[in-house]
Amino acid sequence: MAQPVQVASVASEARAEAVVDLEVGEPEPVQQALRELSIGRRTSSGNIGRRTMSLTSAGIARGREDEETESDAEDVAERYASMGIWGRACPERYFALLVTLAIETPVSLLVGEGSGPLVDRIGLDRYTLFMAFLPLTSAISGNVGLQASTLTTRAITTGHCTTKNLFKWFCKELGAAVVLAWGCGLAVFLLAFIWTAVDKSTATDTGFAITVGLAQVFSITVAGITGTLAPVLFSFVLKRDSGKWSGPLETAVQDIAGTFAVVYVAQWILLFFIQVGVSPA
Repeated sequence: MAQPVQVASVASEARAEAVVDLEVGEPEPVQQALRELSIGRRTSSGNIGRRTMSLTSAGIARGREDEETESDAEDVAERYASMGIWGRACPERYFALLVTLAIETPVSLLVGEGSGPLVDRIGLDRYTLFMAFLPLTSAISGNVGLQASTLTTRAITTGHCTTKNLFKWFCKELGAAVVLAWGCGLAVFLLAFIWTAVDKSTATDTGFAITVGLAQVFSITVAGITGTLAPVLFSFVLKRDSGKWSGPLETAVQDIAGTFAVVYVAQWILLFFIQVGVSPA
């Protein structure tokens, strides 16, 4: 077993003697170049060793963090699976729904306070059409928020979304939400345009269709942001079960954003289109 080590040692000594012989027989510039080459090789070898150790340490740290995340998720799931009917319903899930009720109250106020001026400005028929699109836009934005929340929760559980890559994950989810927002906004615009075109009692209202489409873009973008950040907030900051808390609260925020978009933002946009002649007065 010692023979390979001796052979390697002899080979190393032979290379060193060869370098020395070259240095003795060559002029001074060549000798200096050989010394720098030898030093550079030793330095490079040391740097590679340090980088290897650094990468190994980082990999071990990530592995431990992933194991801790998976362990916490398994503990939460195990505790919930062992609960009875009352334990599963109360207190966290029930309290989360009460908080949602409190947050949803401004939605009723937005509709109640904004309906009167909106009817006076755009008329009862157009207001009724606006309200018909309200549950549609809320449902679509709610689904986008639910998708973002579910995917982010799964990524946190599997270790793909951590505190280290959180900003990168958020940017990607925000980009996906923007793509979905403009895609769904275009679909809602076409639906509203066809709706007003088929309705023979009123003229085709292009401004109304654009307004509803932009309201959908706004509500979906907000839903993508809240749906992504809610699991992060409850998992990393508040250390709570995001499955119980993030869904109800993000739904409430999305309803507020969707209602505000339809009742107020859309109202401002539509009044502008009426003034410039895109929509009939």
